[in-house]
Amino acid sequence: MNEIYYKAVAHVQTKHFYSASFCSQWSIKYKLNEWTRPQDPHSKLFVFKTLKNAEDFKAANENKIHIYECKAINPKPISKILGFNANPMGFYLEGIFNEFWKNTTEQFSINSIPESLLVDAPPGTLIADAVKLLRPV
Repeated sequence: MNEIYYKAVAHVQTKHFYSASFCSQWSIKYKLNEWTRPQDPHSKLFVFKTLKNAEDFKAANENKIHIYECKAINPKPISKILGFNANPMGFYLEGIFNEFWKNTTEQFSINSIPESLLVDAPPGTLIADAVKLLRPV
């Protein structure tokens, strides 16, 4: 847990940061130097393994994304994530969202999710039980 990871966040209010989520329904609020856990007990939080991974994600997105060094509890690599086609009109279909995280966390497998709803995770993407933002990069 002493390793440094990188979190992409959207700014911000004075002391709050939000996950760089494309689905505002699942945006997570972060505070500097405080542990943050997912709102849904079945889900995880995303971080990047390297600064380069986070910078590449930032460069590929038009959102105003900021990168923070962070700590992560129980980080694990993930190769696929839910794509936009699982997110009609700005919200994930609840059953698919729950199935994705259930399979990812329990069996570390996403075989029960239709392939058409999945996309490759950005390089270096990890999932974690909790994240603590440390400082901006």
